[in-house]
Amino acid sequence: SIIDSTNEIWAKYNIDPIGSITTSDFDILPRGVHLISSGNTKIYDRTTNAMITNITFADPTNDSGIINNDNITLNSTEYEGIYEDYNQTNNQEIKITRKGSSSISLVGEKKDNYYIASETYTGNITPRPLTLHSLYLEKDDTAHNPRNVKAYDDTKEAVISNIIIDNVVAGDAVTTDKTSYAGEYATSEAGETLNKDGTVKDNRLMLLEENPITRTEPISLINDPNGNYFIENEQYSGGIHRLTISVMVSGF
Repeated sequence: SIIDSTNEIWAKYNIDPIGSITTSDFDILPRGVHLISSGNTKIYDRTTNAMITNITFADPTNDSGIINNDNITLNSTEYEGIYEDYNQTNNQEIKITRKGSSSISLVGEKKDNYYIASETYTGNITPRPLTLHSLYLEKDDTAHNPRNVKAYDDTKEAVISNIIIDNVVAGDAVTTDKTSYAGEYATSEAGETLNKDGTVKDNRLMLLEENPITRTEPISLINDPNGNYFIENEQYSGGIHRLTISVMVSGF
């Protein structure tokens, strides 16, 4: 009936019919919807750029939210945004603002009955992982300088130096707290072969057997006041060459 239909409209749009004149005209205003999204995580990259995903509609209340199972969606599944800070956030979510250039709108047959009343987006920035390495022959070392080489001394003691740090963002100056660190070779034996006549080979230090090294001295990062980096992997190796012995022969 007309009365039943009118009552449904009053209930749907939260209209109080008491005191209303049934012959008067009235406007049905659209309901506001509140958009929310959390957990928008990225790895530190020295920018505030964010990507907002998994946006949902807040639960309906008396005067806001999607009702009666109206099929309302958004025009995209992800939107560009801006974190309020670019440093890592210590596992705390911070505010994200959607970029104005990343347009958002409602989609659906009944979309005109609704409007976006508010947007609340958050996320966190996690520290960036670093790989530290100083290998006997680094493939990108155009100078071909063997690293972490010593003469045989019947010990596994090693010194790790010339450490390379991978995955640092351009513009950051993070580095290690020292230029060299104590370590231990996998074996104490020399890894050098001689020519058939017993003489040493040309470029002998480039031809040693690669000997893995384990760091034994503490290491830490400096020039990283906000903790934007952490050491994830370390790879070290070197080589041990034969000990040179001088023999003096005196006359008979």
